[in-house]
Amino acid sequence: MGDPYKKMLIEISSMIKEDELKVLIFYAHVPGKLRGKITMAIQLFEILEQRENLGPKKLRYLKDMMSNLSERKDLLNIIEKYEVSPSDGLSRENTLDAAPHIPDPGLQNVRTILAKNLGKNWRFFFRRLGVADEDIEYIDDKCPRDMREKIHQTFQFWLDNNRQNASVDTIIRVLRKEERNDIIRKIQSGED
Repeated sequence: MGDPYKKMLIEISSMIKEDELKVLIFYAHVPGKLRGKITMAIQLFEILEQRENLGPKKLRYLKDMMSNLSERKDLLNIIEKYEVSPSDGLSRENTLDAAPHIPDPGLQNVRTILAKNLGKNWRFFFRRLGVADEDIEYIDDKCPRDMREKIHQTFQFWLDNNRQNASVDTIIRVLRKEERNDIIRKIQSGED
């Protein structure tokens, strides 16, 4: 079947014209000595992957680049189609719209406590938990006004992508690193 992410990059690469490639190379701040060696967009994508600006769950930079090609909304559509495809069964759209699945019953209460208590620093907590910035931004955009919903959705996304390692202990370890002993006490006492 092949890797849907790689297929998406190859499809986009095959559609980019030479003058558009030059714009993308400029946008990506490719050093002069490498610029002349890039003849296809897929080569540029490889550089972006090496820089960790691009990956299967890191598409924000690619989308920003494609938005610089004002007449090429078709390329953005290909990326968005990939983002919502159930290629790994855990796409962001499917995760956010799916019924919550919580493997450890204690995590249900933890999610509620986090939603009520993390506050404006919720992004730092989820980054430390291992959620990619791009995924956090996606959820932040999807729930622009409701911080508790952002926390609920990001927590569910993390759970769905970490079923084997999701535990109350993992949450407490990250909260310790964030120096959020107030939340740890609430989790340990069971209050929300």
